[in-house]
Amino acid sequence: MKCMYFDLPVLKPSISRSIFPEKRIQDMAKLIVECGGLVKPLLVQEDTMEGYTQTYRVLSGNLEYYAAIEAKKLDLANCEMVNAFYLKKGVDPAPYLKQLR
Repeated sequence: MKCMYFDLPVLKPSISRSIFPEKRIQDMAKLIVECGGLVKPLLVQEDTMEGYTQTYRVLSGNLEYYAAIEAKKLDLANCEMVNAFYLKKGVDPAPYLKQLR
């Protein structure tokens, strides 16, 4: 497992945005801007190749992912990437997800 920075467009959420209240997303986006990034990194795993671009599935931190998209709209210069723990394709994410609970 590595900790890396990812451009938002290469990430794919695993939970629909509609389950999170919009106010919660917007409030977290403001906090991300205020803090200069995520305090708690996402957990992502290699997903598919789209053309020449590797994509990654968000396993944990979907709310933070959606908030980061909104934070990028508020402050493009400082919120263009997110930090995340990264798992290779095929690695069982269960032990990592347990630690995040």
